[in-house]
Amino acid sequence: MGLLVGIGVSCTTFGVVLPAVGRVASPEKRSVAMGLVSAGGSAGQVLMVPLVQGIRLHSGIATSLFVLAFAMLLIAPLGIVLDRRAPIHATAQARFEDAPAAPLREVLSQAMRHRGYRLLTLGFFTCGFQLAFIATHLPEYLTLCHMPIGLGATALALIGLFNMAGSWACGWLGGRFRQHHVLGWLYLIRSATIAAFFALPKSAVSVVIFAAVMGLTWLGTVPLTSGLVAKVFGTRHLGSLFGVCAF
Repeated sequence: MGLLVGIGVSCTTFGVVLPAVGRVASPEKRSVAMGLVSAGGSAGQVLMVPLVQGIRLHSGIATSLFVLAFAMLLIAPLGIVLDRRAPIHATAQARFEDAPAAPLREVLSQAMRHRGYRLLTLGFFTCGFQLAFIATHLPEYLTLCHMPIGLGATALALIGLFNMAGSWACGWLGGRFRQHHVLGWLYLIRSATIAAFFALPKSAVSVVIFAAVMGLTWLGTVPLTSGLVAKVFGTRHLGSLFGVCAF
């Protein structure tokens, strides 16, 4: 299941939306635009996690999965409105950036030999491991710590809520400072927060604080990582290159 979900996420989700945004945004505003899109995606987490949790408790896992599948079918047609045409940037720098038309195979081969791209992918692997681990095991872990039932779903919803601000803030910072420096600090803050949460005594307050800090650093890696890929390789094959990182 993890393998199939990984393939699905890497071929859809941010890998489709962010390149569409990156092509129409100017280079100086691209990081902020991607941060706003990432923040908008968190609204779904805020709304869907409590809803699916309630359906699962009352009607079972199968029903909750059907509800999620139905929601995906509703939003799928929105992909039609994404503009795939060549962008018309206002600056000569943007036009120059998108001018080369190297084949995808050549770009992927170049990326695999690029030390920075390999390190970026390794960092994104660590990011995905942290987020998937927390999303999968946090509710059960809180139950083992004798926390109230439902606090895990509340924590995941809070993560999504705070991620709306965190993704926008990371995109804003990425437009004003070196993106790899912002990315490094984000990973450092997140790792320190996870270590402190597991080491300190558990309470409802500590869970809320943990969810808030993790939310601020949750998907802020997405606009920074995709922005770095676009900065090095341009936006023409951004979807494929970012998809490899996401996978």
